[in-house]
Amino acid sequence: MFSKKIIIGSSEVDASLRLKLSSLFKLTQDISVEEVEHLGLGKICRERGYLWIITRLELQINRLPNYLEEVTLETYPGKNRSYIYPRHYLFLDKNGEVLVKMIALWFIIDSTNRKPVVLDEMTFPLYHESRLDELAYPKRIEANEGAILEERRVRSTDIDLNQHMNNTRYIDMVLDLFSNAELKKKNFKRVVVNYSTELYENDLLILKGYKSPHIYVEGLANNQRAFEILIEE
Repeated sequence: MFSKKIIIGSSEVDASLRLKLSSLFKLTQDISVEEVEHLGLGKICRERGYLWIITRLELQINRLPNYLEEVTLETYPGKNRSYIYPRHYLFLDKNGEVLVKMIALWFIIDSTNRKPVVLDEMTFPLYHESRLDELAYPKRIEANEGAILEERRVRSTDIDLNQHMNNTRYIDMVLDLFSNAELKKKNFKRVVVNYSTELYENDLLILKGYKSPHIYVEGLANNQRAFEILIEE
């Protein structure tokens, strides 16, 4: 188990002073990188040209942390299945109550050919843990086809160190479909994200889906599905 205490800052909350979903994703992404570096695996991956990529994630929300709230963020890796490396996350309040529970399915690709890599456990000494109350592997999203909601280009500020659109930006694109007044009325309880293909600068995204009774948005680019996001209240 790897953990750290954090204070929710002003840049991480929305107009309701609640932690933004994209900020939540960023915090989990950052602590994942911290532990990988702590284990010495980051250096090995950089030397070999390997990149860590998320393919799917799910989170259950009891309550989103508020502005200036101190929370403990915990993470630990689950047991891998072939080239899929699950990682679990918990956001805890000062009393140890679980605010958010999340699982992300990571895999590693070769930065040159963008194909998945199975790690040699002799070279990459990975540990794994399990807890009785952890989330299971997220399943594919079952949703009906919706209408076109918006078209959007991938911009330069969407791109991260892996040279593709960062996973935190997808959720912002979806929530940008709502006004602040609408978002203040939302009480998100479950979020599932499927990342299908990488997106690059200047890709044209067609966002299709629906906004009730729950939020479902799929992003289409280059004649294929790039991602799906399901948000339940």
